[in-house]
Amino acid sequence: MKRSQWIESVGIAVVVLSLIFVGLELRQNTAALSAQALADLNLAANTDFHLTADNESLAELNVRGRNGIDGMTEVELERYAASWYAAFNTYEAAFLFYQKGIISEDDYETWRRGACDSSRVPGVRDLLDTGELSLNDEFKKALESCEHHE
Repeated sequence: MKRSQWIESVGIAVVVLSLIFVGLELRQNTAALSAQALADLNLAANTDFHLTADNESLAELNVRGRNGIDGMTEVELERYAASWYAAFNTYEAAFLFYQKGIISEDDYETWRRGACDSSRVPGVRDLLDTGELSLNDEFKKALESCEHHE
């Protein structure tokens, strides 16, 4: 084998090894990004849960919201809508992470079920129908298809 051919072969091997290394790095970075995304989603959800658990009047609004938003004062409606906006913001983030391949379908499934179940609560349904709870259009379409997944 000529020296130039040997150098060319070594060069090709180095390029292939470099590509393998880059692929492994990407896989590792994707796994770390996915883990961080799930940790962030869980932190946001836990914050929402603690807020409701620690705030009796917000918990009462959530109980009343099971029958719709009729009878809520403007202030109560504002608090109720803000609480659910925070929850749906987390669900929507999970949806966007899933769409971008940051979290897997299995990891997203729990968030999807939570969003679907929440969207069936009469008070939340009222917020969605009146536009008090505004969502990303793609996420809104995904919520509309909840019945087809169940």
